[in-house]
Amino acid sequence: MGTGRLVRRLAPLVAALAAGAVLAGCADEARIAEARAFRDAPLYWVGAEFAGLPIIGIGMSPNGGGVSYGTCDPPPGEKGCQPPLLIQTVRMCAPGFPVTPLTDRRPLRGVPAGMGGGGIVLLTRVVEVRVLALDPAVGRRAVAALRSTNPGGPDAVRGGEPFPAPPPGAERRTPCR
Repeated sequence: MGTGRLVRRLAPLVAALAAGAVLAGCADEARIAEARAFRDAPLYWVGAEFAGLPIIGIGMSPNGGGVSYGTCDPPPGEKGCQPPLLIQTVRMCAPGFPVTPLTDRRPLRGVPAGMGGGGIVLLTRVVEVRVLALDPAVGRRAVAALRSTNPGGPDAVRGGEPFPAPPPGAERRTPCR
């Protein structure tokens, strides 16, 4: 599935991120503080800025959330575009979110991972962490730097630490059945 098609399929989360950016004045300190206090689901990021890309939006819901970095200009006739770096945290088995088929599977950060939907997907204990980057090198560096926005929250990890192991069947994408 191409990145554009994935963004359209994930429209609810993308809309939440965009709304978060508008409401938060492009991820001001209050919105970052809210993400640090978020306890509904694990939420991961790479800090307030990464690879020269500032946060432009933070979205949170009981099923996860996401952090957008950098800006983009939508092509003519399009309503949106993928930012240079998008980190999504989606609760495994969340209703309405597509299961991303994985290719090039291999362990990353201590959990099953692979390529899916135009980015790197890590399968953790309760969430899929999706790192979508326009520059693959930035995506790989972001995976290495991922850490919890809320160190006291569920499944908290620091940069470089292994993620909590997923349930049986996660690699086959069957824990929801």
